[in-house]
Amino acid sequence: MFQDHFKVSYRNLRRQKGYTLINLLGLSLGIASAILLFLVVSYEKSFDGFHPNSARIYKIGEMENGGEPDYLTKTPLTPKLKTDLPEVVAATRFAGWDSPWLEAEHGRIQETIKFVDEDFADMFGFAVLEGDLKQTLATKGEMVITEKKARELFGDDRAVGKQVKEVLGDKTWIVGAVLQDIPTHSTIQFSILSGWSNIPGYLADPELANWYNTFMTAYVMLDEYATPQQLADKLDQIVADNFLPAGNATSIHLLPLKSSRAVEANNDMVINLLGIVAIIILAIASVNYVNLASAQALVRIKEVTIRKVLGSSKRQLVSQFLAEAFIVNFLATLAAWLMLFFAIPYMEEIFSIAFTYTSGGWAVMVGATLFFSMLLGMASGLFPALLITSIKATDGLKGKSSNKGTNPVFRKWLLTFQFAASILMIVGTVVIWKQITFMKNQNLNFDDSQVLVVPLSEQDFPDIEKAMQRVKVMQEALATEPGVEVVTRAQNVPGRYWQNYNRFSDKADPTIVHSLRQSYVGANYFPALGVSFVEGRNFDATRAGDTAAVIINRKAMQAFGWQNIEDKTLCEGGENGCKLYKVIGVTEDFHYQSLAGEVQPLIHFLDNVYGSLIVVRFQPGKTSSVLARVEKEWNGLESLSSFDYFFLDQEFAGMYREQERIGISAAFFSILAIVIASLGLFSVASFLIRRKRKEIGIRKVMGASLSELAVSLIKGYLLLVLVAFTIATPASYYLMSEFLQGFAYHIALDPTIFVIAGGLVLLFAMISVGLIVLRATKENPVLALRDE
Repeated sequence: MFQDHFKVSYRNLRRQKGYTLINLLGLSLGIASAILLFLVVSYEKSFDGFHPNSARIYKIGEMENGGEPDYLTKTPLTPKLKTDLPEVVAATRFAGWDSPWLEAEHGRIQETIKFVDEDFADMFGFAVLEGDLKQTLATKGEMVITEKKARELFGDDRAVGKQVKEVLGDKTWIVGAVLQDIPTHSTIQFSILSGWSNIPGYLADPELANWYNTFMTAYVMLDEYATPQQLADKLDQIVADNFLPAGNATSIHLLPLKSSRAVEANNDMVINLLGIVAIIILAIASVNYVNLASAQALVRIKEVTIRKVLGSSKRQLVSQFLAEAFIVNFLATLAAWLMLFFAIPYMEEIFSIAFTYTSGGWAVMVGATLFFSMLLGMASGLFPALLITSIKATDGLKGKSSNKGTNPVFRKWLLTFQFAASILMIVGTVVIWKQITFMKNQNLNFDDSQVLVVPLSEQDFPDIEKAMQRVKVMQEALATEPGVEVVTRAQNVPGRYWQNYNRFSDKADPTIVHSLRQSYVGANYFPALGVSFVEGRNFDATRAGDTAAVIINRKAMQAFGWQNIEDKTLCEGGENGCKLYKVIGVTEDFHYQSLAGEVQPLIHFLDNVYGSLIVVRFQPGKTSSVLARVEKEWNGLESLSSFDYFFLDQEFAGMYREQERIGISAAFFSILAIVIASLGLFSVASFLIRRKRKEIGIRKVMGASLSELAVSLIKGYLLLVLVAFTIATPASYYLMSEFLQGFAYHIALDPTIFVIAGGLVLLFAMISVGLIVLRATKENPVLALRDE
């Protein structure tokens, strides 16, 4: 029987080539698109899930005055939590930003060493290839390296037990363990680890490692029955007893490890939207297929009735329809996976990710796709089969469908759903691109054009004092280069501001305390960036007193409640007493980070010596000559690193690459959804209008004009689009409002966005139906009437 069904199905599908092709194309595109988007969503949702204890691990953050938390904390807090709270079974700090040059028998590398507590080994599930991770972290002078770094340093030889020497200095490390390379879907990234007993001097400096300074990443693991809510009162008490200055309005916030990626990338809403898009596209393709199958089945009323008269049972007829549906679905699934084979590399490149599914994971996905295909085949085959086989034989032989089950209301609702989904996707695409354009074109309150930045690391020079003198000479030489306007040094530039906070109090009222994001800059930093001053003056390197002066932004001035900075002094406290800084200037609130985040209170200190960046502002048209001169001067520094640089405008624009990727994807899949919906509408309209050939022919003979016929045939679809617009507008408004809440600075939702989306869907619908109507109304009525 199956062989007979297959033969008949093949003949029917071959006879309806257009119908078969549209079904295969629409369904395969829908399945492939949904799987691609599902891969992206599942990748983002998979972050840190490979740790066995991931559900019990939390990242420590601090909130001030009930605001948004920053997921950094103070050096002494982590051991304090472990000691004082029995619910905390393990805790570790994760810090270090020095990148020394290291060499071993096979090679030389420059790499950042991260320092952690011993509990790191118990908390996280990074795979150990050689050695003992916990023992290494507890041992003085030992380090843990990843598999990739082991190959770079030792080739194919065993690394454990061998020495790694710092090129600059006399420090020698012993490799105690080798880890498998850190997965890309881990928020904790490193290449070299060492225990906290090996921390460099700057991490142990009392001016940094105190209850004031907030710069440390840290994690805690709770026992299996504890929750952050249960610890709230105890955490508040630790703040009250230890955080300085006393009485500040800070609270500790524990972020679940598995939520870290969404918070850090600020992409939770975007990823959820991509998941919704995947469901919408799959739904459009599925609805399209079911709608088309049910419409096409009406053309086969006579065929089914004759087969019933000749003795075919209802079960046999239903089996035939199901066989055809399963064949189409199976072929569409195969085509979808073939598309994926070519599309996945492009998707990985667009999103800068690598899908890391195991063979078992891929098998589950293929199985899930086939299962969905079977369900869709069942729905798309069973509905039209039961519909047609229930028609009376007397009506069926005349090609009529008087049965109530053939009422077109269901089909109209399916079309309405497609229109509404298409409108929603167009609105989403337009909103995303308008938001990206808004952020890229917003006034940043600084000028990022014509600014060259050269990174500078102390670890690149054997004699740092001598090197800094050479850098000073280099700056003076660059200042004389034609086309160079300003040369300065800085610890940070917009787009690369460190998350380093400290607490400052108002000397006049010590009860007013705020956490300020801090940075060290050269005297010409603000002129180099074109940052304007609201009040006061810039740093002056010739004034000895400016080393004890600070410049804040408008946000910081507002935080302290000042109307001006006359006679204003800030106190930076510590265990060793209060250090006073005179406020000499207030800058405009320039955007040092993406507009997705709000401008925070900033404080800048003067430091002309150890800034880690050389900043050069130059005149337009002088890029090549200035770059050549900077490189020439750099080569004279005898650095271990090769010359490297970036342009500030390009660096800042790079912060919006993820949003641009999302925008490109949304646009592509929106167009794809509209194409799939239009193909389905074209086919359904073709079948339904073909059933009205005689009616059209009679009306033409009776004197109806082409325009009257066209309006009568099209107005039903126009009404469906209007209904879809009414449904999609509030839904898309809600979703896009939620999406925009993820940005501190965002556009307002303009009603024209929804009108444009509805208009585009109406245009596509009218084109799809209009082509069929045009052909039907121009047909010679004799050809339609002679079939009677």
